[in-house]
Amino acid sequence: MRVSELTDQEYMELRLSRRRAARRKAIILRSIAILAIALICVLTLRAFSTKASAEDEAPAFKYYTSFTVEAGDTLTSIAQDFMDQAHYSTQSYVKEVMTINHLENADSIRTGMVLILPYYSTDYIAY
Repeated sequence: MRVSELTDQEYMELRLSRRRAARRKAIILRSIAILAIALICVLTLRAFSTKASAEDEAPAFKYYTSFTVEAGDTLTSIAQDFMDQAHYSTQSYVKEVMTINHLENADSIRTGMVLILPYYSTDYIAY
């Protein structure tokens, strides 16, 4: 049946039916687009997320200890023995030790001096 052969009532129903179909199609296309974007976001976040190892999950507590300088010790050698690679570079550790102990330069330590050194531990020590 041709559109020209339809009555006004039938023509209006046909137009309404086509509009509803177009709206349904638009809703479906929007829904698919939203789902695709959500899926892309989830996959992107998963790709960039990292799982923490058990070692990373353990909290580290900062403590201080005293250390008596022996012959041949330098702040760099002390740093290599006491510093925690996860929290310091050698340079930043030496700088912190100098600050804590009020040292003006790295060469100002002498045999027999007692230094306060920071260190990290996963063990909680209640004082």
